[in-house]
Amino acid sequence: MAYRDQKPSAGVVCNKHGSAPAAATCGRCLQPICDICLGYVGPVPHCYPCAKAARRTATVLRFSALGVVLALVVAGVGYLATRTPPFDYGSQTATVRALSDKVKVERCDRKATIDYEDALVGAGDHRGALADVAAYIGKCGEWYRVHWVAYTAHQRLSEHDLAIKEASLLIAHRPEDADYRWWRGMAHEEAGHLDDAIRDYRETIRINPRTTNIPFNLATLLERQGKRCEALLVVQKFLIEYPRAIDDPGVQARVSRLREGGTCPQDLKR
Repeated sequence: MAYRDQKPSAGVVCNKHGSAPAAATCGRCLQPICDICLGYVGPVPHCYPCAKAARRTATVLRFSALGVVLALVVAGVGYLATRTPPFDYGSQTATVRALSDKVKVERCDRKATIDYEDALVGAGDHRGALADVAAYIGKCGEWYRVHWVAYTAHQRLSEHDLAIKEASLLIAHRPEDADYRWWRGMAHEEAGHLDDAIRDYRETIRINPRTTNIPFNLATLLERQGKRCEALLVVQKFLIEYPRAIDDPGVQARVSRLREGGTCPQDLKR
C-alpha cells in the first residue's frame, strides 16, 4: 500500500511512514513500525535494519561457537592421541594397588618402595617403575637399590644406553661387585658396544673367577671378532674352575670349533 498518498493516521504511526498506523514495536530499537516495515527475528518483531543487524550478529555467534566446538574437538583428539592409557595389571591389580597405597603413606619406606617397584616390573609396567624410582630419589635422596630396578626396567624397554648409566652408578657404588660389571657388559653387548662389553666381562671374571655364564658370553664376542684363540683360552680357564663341564656336549662342541684351523699358542690341551 502506498502510504505516502494517504492522510496521516490519527494514532501511533510508523517511524518511517507517517501515514501508516504502527503494527508493532521493533524489539531492538523500540521504534513503531508498520506492516510494510515489519519483519521478524524468531518470534520477535523487528524493523528491517534491526532485523539485518540481528541476523548478522547471530551468524557471527554461530560461526564463533562452531569454531570453539571445532577447537575443543581438535584439542580432545590431540589429548586422546597423546594420553597414556592406564596400565592393565590384570591379575596383579589388587597387589599393585595395595603396594602403591603403602608407598603413598610412607614415601621413604625402603622395603615398601622396593616391593612396589619390583611388583611394577613383574607386571610389565617398566615406565611406572622408572617413574617411582625418580619419585623416590626426588623425595628421599639417592639409594643404590632403586638403581637395580631402573637398570632392569631400561633393559626390558631396550633402552640399553640408559641401562649402562644405571649399571655405572652401581659400579661406582661398589666397584668390586662382579654382578654390576656383567650387568653393564650385557647392556653394552645388546647396545652393540662389543669392545666395552668384552672389557666388562673380563673384569667380571677377574673379580669372580668362578662365575659361570660370563666366560661363554666373553668367548662368543671374541669369536665374533675373529679372536678364536683368545676365545678358546677363556673357555679353557673356565674348565679349570669347573672341570666336570668338559662332559657337556655343548662345551665339547665349542672347544672343538675353536680349535679348528690350527693350534693356538696358549691351547691348554688336556
